Amino acid sequence: MRKRKRNRFARLGLLSIVLLLALCVTGIGYGAWTDTVYIEGTVTTGTWDVGGTIGFWKNWDNHYTEAEMLPWLVAINSSSEWLGSTTVEGWDDLFAAATRECPPPTMKSKFLAHYMATRLNIVSGRLDVGNTHDITGIKGYGYLGLPNPALATLSEIIIAIEGKYPAEPEDPDAWPTTEQYETMKDICDALNNLWI
Repeated sequence: MRKRKRNRFARLGLLSIVLLLALCVTGIGYGAWTDTVYIEGTVTTGTWDVGGTIGFWKNWDNHYTEAEMLPWLVAINSSSEWLGSTTVEGWDDLFAAATRECPPPTMKSKFLAHYMATRLNIVSGRLDVGNTHDITGIKGYGYLGLPNPALATLSEIIIAIEGKYPAEPEDPDAWPTTEQYETMKDICDALNNLWI
């Protein structure tokens, strides 16, 4: 009986020695293969978008002064057929028309409100026109006719939306359909909420 117990303990001792040797070899191997390398260079990162929804811009005075807003409106007025000439009161009316319950808003009024929020996000620096967005998850995204909708810059998206403003506004058939307004609204909403 005693011999058996001794063999068991001898095996445990041998196992301990083997594990200790394996640990030592691992440490030697690690030490032989590690080294320090110094690299000098410049890393450039993109800009972070923070967005801003209709709700954010309805309460703009919690974040910005009217003196900050006025040059932004001038920039939007001069570069957007859709939004035309607007004022702080005018965009408040635009947001109200898109969010009221009675009468219910039209898809065009919803689009215009989301588009105004997108344009305000751009002029305020909350969205960067150079950042890319994948709009392929938006229903009807092909309407904008972007060459690469999976990697469209915000600038390309804005140019495409402005390109949908009718050349002949007097012609009722020249305006987008309800579905097309919805597509543009959904894209702007996704941009404002940072979903794409």
